[in-house]
Amino acid sequence: MKNNKSKKIFIIAIIIVLILIAGTVFAMFATNMFKSDKEMFFRYASQIFDNENGFIDSKLEQYNEKKNSNAYDHEGTFTVSVDDKSFGDFNISFAGNIDNPSNRKEEAVKVNYTENVNFPISYKKIDDLHAIKLSDVSKRYFGVSESNFGDLISKLNSSSNMEQKAKEASIKTEIEAAKDSINAKAQDILVKNYSSQATSSESLGQLVLKEEYESNGVIIKTEEKDTDDVDGYVGTITITSVENSTYYLKGTVSEKGGIHWGSISSGSVQSENNNSIRNIDLSSLALTNEEKNKLKDTYLPAIEDSLDNASFTKISTMESDGYSLELSNEKFKEILIKLLEVLKQDEMMLDKLKNLTGQEITTNSIEKLINNIRNSETTEGSSIITVYETLNQLSKIEIQYNDQFKITISKSSSDDTVSYNIDLESQSYMIGLKIDYSGLQSLEKIQEKYELKMNLDKEYSYNIENNVSFENQDIQIDDFKENEFIDLSKLSNENLNKLLSKIADNIAEVNNDKIKEAEINSIDVLSFIPGVVAQKVNEVKTNQSTQETKNDTKNETNSNSENSNIISNNTSTNPTSTNTNASNSLVTNMENASKDTFNSRFQQYEGDSVRGATVKSLLMQVIANNMLDEDEGGRPIEITGDIKLTGNEVPETVQTTKKYTVKCSTNSEGYVNKIDIKEVK
Repeated sequence: MKNNKSKKIFIIAIIIVLILIAGTVFAMFATNMFKSDKEMFFRYASQIFDNENGFIDSKLEQYNEKKNSNAYDHEGTFTVSVDDKSFGDFNISFAGNIDNPSNRKEEAVKVNYTENVNFPISYKKIDDLHAIKLSDVSKRYFGVSESNFGDLISKLNSSSNMEQKAKEASIKTEIEAAKDSINAKAQDILVKNYSSQATSSESLGQLVLKEEYESNGVIIKTEEKDTDDVDGYVGTITITSVENSTYYLKGTVSEKGGIHWGSISSGSVQSENNNSIRNIDLSSLALTNEEKNKLKDTYLPAIEDSLDNASFTKISTMESDGYSLELSNEKFKEILIKLLEVLKQDEMMLDKLKNLTGQEITTNSIEKLINNIRNSETTEGSSIITVYETLNQLSKIEIQYNDQFKITISKSSSDDTVSYNIDLESQSYMIGLKIDYSGLQSLEKIQEKYELKMNLDKEYSYNIENNVSFENQDIQIDDFKENEFIDLSKLSNENLNKLLSKIADNIAEVNNDKIKEAEINSIDVLSFIPGVVAQKVNEVKTNQSTQETKNDTKNETNSNSENSNIISNNTSTNPTSTNTNASNSLVTNMENASKDTFNSRFQQYEGDSVRGATVKSLLMQVIANNMLDEDEGGRPIEITGDIKLTGNEVPETVQTTKKYTVKCSTNSEGYVNKIDIKEVK
């Protein structure tokens, strides 16, 4: 009996030990116990691609699929506030019917100045016809078919083609003149130094590259290359237009000092066929679950293998745990190159990028990008990427770059709702976007909310609420009636320009009358737009002072027969009187907004211990500013102290490893005109 009892105890003990072992093994592999910070970081980073746990939510995918394949109606509003102060009754309301199975939609938009004063806009789509009607300006829809959209763009561009060609010819003349000047200097260098090269450690080509070149209207940049990069060549000379930086000419310098010029190129992309307009379809980037897993298995190892455990840290907060990865800029550059190397072999992603851009992404083009990154200068600093988890699910990503700005993306969801928060924060501004969806469980009535907040000189808040309903599937959208639709692409160039000019004039007139009727100041409408530029002040002055002349001229204009009776203006043609006080207030407010915007570009760099890399960024801002005329938003700024700024290049004396004091001074008008930079000893 006693032996049986001992045997039972022994068996129970073995079972308990086995349970403990099994539980420990389960804990090791099914939970986070004994996992390193590096493993935890990649566990949650990999969930980005996951439908259930990641940022791509399956409920939203179902909602978007239903919107794209069904009929529905919706209505909503757009409201604005500045420093928590609303604009009274001013808002934009909208309502629409969407019939996707029939490829039809109609939208009614109202700009509501007050409860009783508004500016209505109607939009209608029938098959491939898109049209807009402004009821207070015209009785007809103006629009174009998708197949003729390219023709319309060509006509709109034709009036400016001659001017554009003249500008292009002027730019190319300046570049050619600079090239001739460089060739002349290079020839002098060859003549003066040819006989001494036998004892010189430098080639004639290197002497050509070290020469200082100047010419009107262009920027000349020389860059030395290792002779191993391109056999027989020591560097390049690039001439770039100041007026339009997309125009440039590059020459390759040989060891013997010869310069082999290419042809003048432009970075702007011009379609070979102006009648063909390609729309970028972001849906071409949609990924299946299999493709998402392939991305995770293909690219994450390339990152993971490049990092050691010391780069990772665990962070605990009241709400969740996080895992951080700190990368130096040099390490980030190394990883980016590795990812591009992987991309060269990834046919799936190359095909998707081709579908997105309409251009084939070749191995050679990726290799050129890799070389550009590899040869680029790396600034001092680091980035920190942190992933946070809640209930073993990725809930937030935080990216901090060089102490300059931080991006935070977070997501929360339930059976019925999904919410996203995207925040961008720097030393001088904050921008936040919040997106909420509710009603996703039943997918019958869905409420969409979007809130954009910008904290600049003031706090601006823009809010959109949109209520979508799938309950009414019997939506009827009528065809355009006879003579109700005017296809703009079928008008001659001359009549199209006349018509659009007349529409623009009448919109301005109607808008002025609406503002007067609503008894609001135009500054109230403009003030929710941050950073209004200074030159707009002159436009306002000119528009106000010439309003009477313009109206009188407009009334005397006889419309072409093709344009007659197109526009029905329901407002008085008498010019509105100018309110002097309102005008002065408008000008003052706009000037202050422009001044603050200009100054903030430079004052954000002020400090007693500013890193050299940040000083370089400041100097690049100053160089770009000094290249602009005042009517283009530029004002001359002088650099004083230990740094001397000559030409359009950042001085080599600025060292990224050093610290500097930066102090801005303003002129009598209140604009920054001098920046003192001194090295901290």
